[in-house]
Amino acid sequence: MPYRRRFLRPLVLIGSGALVAGTLAAAPARASGPTTGVTVLLKAPNSAGLKRLAAASGLTHAQRMAALAPLLPGPAAHRQVVTALQADGFTIDHETAWTVDATAPQTAVADAFGGVSRLRAAALPAIPPVIAGVTAAVLPSTGPTGVFTAQDDCPATCRDGVDLRNAYTAPGVPPDAGHDSKATLTIASLQFADWNASDLSKYGTAVGTPLASGQYQQIPVKGSTVSGASTAQNGLDEEVDLDQEALLATDPYANQRAYFDTNSTRGYIQSLSQVLADVTQGQGRVDGGDPHIVALSTSWGSCENDFNFNFPGDTKSAIERLLQSLSAAGVTIFAASGDDGVYDCGLSKSSTQVAVDYPASSPEVVGVGGTRLTPIGGNAANDGSNWDETGWTCASTAACEAARGTGGSGGGESNTYPMPTYQSLGIGHHRFRTSTGIKGDFGSQPHRLVPDIAADGDPKTGFDILTSDPVDACQASVLPPVCQQLNNPSGLTTTVGVGGTSLAAPVSAALFTTMLAAHGVTSGVGDIHGALYSAYAAHNGAFRDVTTGSNGHQQDVDVQASHHKAADLPVSARTGYDTVTGLGAPYWERIAPYLFAAKSAQPSASLRLRSPHSQQHPTRVKAHWSSHLAGAGAAMLPAAARVTITEAGRAKPVYHASHAPTTGSFSFTANQGSTYTLTVADRDISGHRSAPTAHTLVVPYDDTSFTVNGKWSRVHSHRDFGGSHIVTTSKSASARAEAVGRRYAVMVRTGPAYGRLAIFHGASRVKVIDLFSTSPGRILVGFFGGARTAVKRRTFVFRETGTRSGLPSGTAVNLDGLAATR
Repeated sequence: MPYRRRFLRPLVLIGSGALVAGTLAAAPARASGPTTGVTVLLKAPNSAGLKRLAAASGLTHAQRMAALAPLLPGPAAHRQVVTALQADGFTIDHETAWTVDATAPQTAVADAFGGVSRLRAAALPAIPPVIAGVTAAVLPSTGPTGVFTAQDDCPATCRDGVDLRNAYTAPGVPPDAGHDSKATLTIASLQFADWNASDLSKYGTAVGTPLASGQYQQIPVKGSTVSGASTAQNGLDEEVDLDQEALLATDPYANQRAYFDTNSTRGYIQSLSQVLADVTQGQGRVDGGDPHIVALSTSWGSCENDFNFNFPGDTKSAIERLLQSLSAAGVTIFAASGDDGVYDCGLSKSSTQVAVDYPASSPEVVGVGGTRLTPIGGNAANDGSNWDETGWTCASTAACEAARGTGGSGGGESNTYPMPTYQSLGIGHHRFRTSTGIKGDFGSQPHRLVPDIAADGDPKTGFDILTSDPVDACQASVLPPVCQQLNNPSGLTTTVGVGGTSLAAPVSAALFTTMLAAHGVTSGVGDIHGALYSAYAAHNGAFRDVTTGSNGHQQDVDVQASHHKAADLPVSARTGYDTVTGLGAPYWERIAPYLFAAKSAQPSASLRLRSPHSQQHPTRVKAHWSSHLAGAGAAMLPAAARVTITEAGRAKPVYHASHAPTTGSFSFTANQGSTYTLTVADRDISGHRSAPTAHTLVVPYDDTSFTVNGKWSRVHSHRDFGGSHIVTTSKSASARAEAVGRRYAVMVRTGPAYGRLAIFHGASRVKVIDLFSTSPGRILVGFFGGARTAVKRRTFVFRETGTRSGLPSGTAVNLDGLAATR
């Protein structure tokens, strides 16, 4: 029997919309007729807080839930929407933190939110003022389904779970190290097709990893159903087979929760909302929820341009907040980067439109590209040297577009999302030159790059699934057409080799979960981009760098770029980051220190007088700060610094920047006698702040500020503060100085010609300083105050008091300045 390579492309999330405005009625509607459903998607009250919590580390599940609660739409927002809907005759069906599902007659829906139009696959057009303040979008229940593409398999070269664990586990770590008795971790997946759940248990038995009781839980999201037997769905059911079986093979210990809904805008939002409800054990949870959900894998996606059409404006932003809230709850999201190379929106073999796939292009999601994984050197120990990887390669529109050719790893630059800080700093200055001579820098691109990481995806080294799909399973039956027509009534199964980034995403989610379990965690860690890009920047072998392969034709990209429709990026893999395989294939155990034992960069800070000996600008000050990594070990990349310069006694800072560069400087002219403090705290690319570092500078009063009586001379010298000092040899001479402070010190010269200096505070002599020295020098001598001394203005008088007994007869005293510390 000939091999067939079936290549599973994640398919479009499509919805329907409307164009006519409407308002909620003040009284219950009397409309009748066919009913329809809507989902009200609420607004985020604190999106910045969600982002910070998503990247937070070291939190227990309970701590995350406590921090997350005030960041989600609150009870008041829910009551506002529910009350308004009920007043207009809607029936409330289901609520989660982000959504309110309701049904009503179609005429009532049209009156309230606008009529449905086939011209737009979007949210309903009208949000009535009564709920507009808390509502991001209202989504209809209607909408077309996606389309699935199938082709030819991996003849005798498919990878299995043992291979995948061996290939991506750090050297020396047993491939089965993911088992942990403290808690069974859970991997969630999103599904938008029916399937036969018995395929998973039959697969587990066949490969020697039998499915435990309760290990797989199938969750039809509210209002959805899942067919109990596979039907001919153009291979859509095989997408579910691939996801769930790849998860079981790669992490045989993890639980699975598969969330099924319709392939629509509403279904996508409902599914994400249900996962959040379950992990938070919040409103609308299913079977008590599951606080141990640590990863979410989705192999379904949409051309980014189609996504922008289907989820316009506030709807798209609200989905990003929903993804952030999942990360904030501890769920790490993995998404396939697409299987059409750089041509994700390609509509034909001749189309050269360049685009990336959503949700992999979202900055909240770990986008996963595809590689070809092949063994070398036999079945060696798990040391990383027994596998070779190249990018999943294609070189033309005909070859890259999965529906017609062999496909290739999706990647490129988003046209929607700006480049996140973790990516620009993590990649850094990484210059490239394309095969057509275009030069550039990956780290300086304006928009997010896809993918982040990569794993096995090429169908030639793909994965054998067990499926009861009638098209495949009935081929060996006595009457294949009848068997297919009756949807495989005998429950026949067959093995089919498949591939695609639809394989790479669940494999990555499973390997990540295995790593978490190996470290004994019982809940998730959320957004891991900071850890991934910090590990990459450290160049410590955390990734297998994939340096060969391509995902398109360079001249196609150049033409699109010349029309300002794409970024002119190389389509070939190379050393370091590239848009074929991202950072490379992670050795997950080497990423672990950046999640569990990461160090923050500790800033250094200094304040100094730039030219203290200048007569013109002696009080010019330069502040300087920089980040440095203390010692060995995993260190998160610093992203920005919070810098403040204050002058004692003044409320308004001299300088303040919340997002200053991690290395920088600032100059200003200080006031004589003032105390200045520079305080610096770093923020790393995951949003964590370091302990603050502070440095204090006391700017002295120059001798020119002293009030003198008697005979004094001013001596100019380039070695004095302010370029001069005053000197006297007369006992009748005195100098007076006033200053506000807690501690006081005087700047003087010493040498063979100097005698003794007496300092008085009022009628009290507080200090006598012997200035005699056998060689010339300068000293700063403290003479008054301490830690408990009150800060106030004080006046001091300085006099010459003669020589020390038995020493040379020099009697001179000099004053260069006075320092008062607050």
